[in-house]
Amino acid sequence: MKLERKAKHVIAVGGGKGGVGKSVCSAALAFALSKKGKRTVLADFDLGAANLHTYLGLNAACTLTDFMHKKVESLEDAIVPTGFENLSFLSGGDYSFGAANPAHWMKLKVMRHIHAIDADFVILDLGAGTSYNVLDLFGTADKGIVVTVPEPGAVINAYAFLKGALFRKIHTVFGRHTKIGPVIDKMVNSGESHGTFGLHTFKEIIEKSDPDLTPLINEIGEWFKPLLLVNMTKGDDHQIIENLEGLCSRKLGVELQELASVPANRELSRYLMNMLDFFVSYRSADIMAGINRAADSLLGEINTEAAEERVFRTDFDDDILQGISKLIDGLDDMLFLTVSKELMKCRLFFKPLYVIKALVGMGVDDDLFFCPD
Repeated sequence: MKLERKAKHVIAVGGGKGGVGKSVCSAALAFALSKKGKRTVLADFDLGAANLHTYLGLNAACTLTDFMHKKVESLEDAIVPTGFENLSFLSGGDYSFGAANPAHWMKLKVMRHIHAIDADFVILDLGAGTSYNVLDLFGTADKGIVVTVPEPGAVINAYAFLKGALFRKIHTVFGRHTKIGPVIDKMVNSGESHGTFGLHTFKEIIEKSDPDLTPLINEIGEWFKPLLLVNMTKGDDHQIIENLEGLCSRKLGVELQELASVPANRELSRYLMNMLDFFVSYRSADIMAGINRAADSLLGEINTEAAEERVFRTDFDDDILQGISKLIDGLDDMLFLTVSKELMKCRLFFKPLYVIKALVGMGVDDDLFFCPD
């Protein structure tokens, strides 16, 4: 099934620790965006442990699990209305054997279908932790939001999540490189990635192994700018958050931007099976004030340029990417006087559409570049 990207913005909400209110923040953010006139789909992507439908008081006839079991053809078929204008919901479904650890091809299929959802915003409520499934879903989004609470344990876990997400993206982009890939694998297998690790580490590796790829690691650094949502604040919590921001800057070379802070609210516990009703009640005023600030900041952060022309392919599975990679190998070296073939091939796994447009600009034409008729 060939897909065309329809989702204007995919936002992943993750965090290293359970119990920080990630699902509440995801739901509230989706609700706030819908109230601002944005067609929003809130999607439960806690694979194997989905329960957001319970918090929302919703029952869905079809779910993400049904899609993974091929009971429905697309994720669109599993999206249900919430009763609120502009807000729809994709349920993760009940526990199913294997759902928490889908096969690689299924994970890629799910990620492609996420971007094919017809909405202004798709908000992915991810599971807790740093499994590859969670990190890959975080990495496939246009923007990533990390939720934490201002407590030492949660902050440490948030840092671990960000480190894992950065490492996973770098591995995805450079892991197939004949020289750099083995170095990355060695870091994983030896546990070196648990020490001092950041963009500067990989810049040094790349400069030694293949200097032509240095621009690509810089591009990843420009792209990886996660947003921080601090939940359940109680007062003067700024120091611990500043410590997290400083740690990310020093150790990872990543600038972490605080999106908003959301105060603790005792009334929320009374609405854990109908949170949408809570969001419209006066009892949520302090929470929604923080969430609305987050929504406004997010709207200011995202790229609101017109969508890409649909003539170019927007779905890229492994076969397509490998096909384009082989095509690059066979092209005349004279086309690559200003940029190396290896750089182009690695960039395929980071910005495939960018590579296609660059190749077209070089005069290269191939059916792999375009959506089938």
